[in-house]
Amino acid sequence: MPSLAELDYAMSQPGRFAPVVRQLGGGTITARGEGQPFRVLGNDAVVYRLENREFGPIALRCSLDDTKDTYSSAVYRALASETTQRRLGMDAGMPLVQRLAYFPEGIALRSAELRSFTVP
Repeated sequence: MPSLAELDYAMSQPGRFAPVVRQLGGGTITARGEGQPFRVLGNDAVVYRLENREFGPIALRCSLDDTKDTYSSAVYRALASETTQRRLGMDAGMPLVQRLAYFPEGIALRSAELRSFTVP
């Protein structure tokens, strides 16, 4: 799993390191001065805010815990399905979450071999 510093670096340059931003139609990661991305840190994940013209603010959640990643990816894939979202009433104007999407190749990070690899 990536470190917090690696994710911050990727989010500070989303055009280069965040394919998810392109997949969502572009936008700007909210910053907190000097190019540092604003983020909310939890026990096993960090959330960044993307300002997108079409959808408005979008929360980008990145896992920081390898042990929970397999479980989390299965949960988010299931939640992202149209059937599940309809059943939960997410398309009926819920105040916090209107839709979910899972991007298995959301962030590109540099590896020791000078190649990049992607993480959800």
